[in-house]
Amino acid sequence: MLIVNYDKDDPDKFLRYVGVLVEQEYDSTNWEAAHSGIYLPEGVYFVPQPVAPLTDGFAFDSVWPAVGADPDMRSEYYCTGSGSSLAVGAVEYPVDNAVSLDASTGMEQDWIGFQFGPDGHVKKSDFGVCSSASGAIGNHIVLGLASYQADGNLLFENSQFTVGIYLRANGVSYAVNDPNEL
Repeated sequence: MLIVNYDKDDPDKFLRYVGVLVEQEYDSTNWEAAHSGIYLPEGVYFVPQPVAPLTDGFAFDSVWPAVGADPDMRSEYYCTGSGSSLAVGAVEYPVDNAVSLDASTGMEQDWIGFQFGPDGHVKKSDFGVCSSASGAIGNHIVLGLASYQADGNLLFENSQFTVGIYLRANGVSYAVNDPNEL
């Protein structure tokens, strides 16, 4: 599972620190860190879907396309094919020992998850919020430029410089560097 930090209280990592979790054995529900995580380049952030823009720690400039607009210049990380449940859960990362997702480890943070099966197919995330969802799903990852403002929120700007990756349910992925293709 590719995970993206979603802890607004840690501005160094928020939406720019990513990691990989690997299940110990298929369907064991015990996960370990594949590495200690990496940061996206300075000024580059994972572009999220807004859940509650006033409290989530980020905003979009006035020319950023609205949710559902064409092009859709925000990442999609749903549990199902609809916008019902966002794949956001809690886990300690990096982890030294196997943990269950949404485990109460004392150091847990919120993460956005993109899960893949052993065959490379894109799957629903196993975070607790997605427990009722099933099957494979196509999602996409969008990266964009942002900076912190005086109010402490991250502001996404210059939507014309976004890039993305389509993650198809069958495991085939496509890089996109023209925002109009998103």
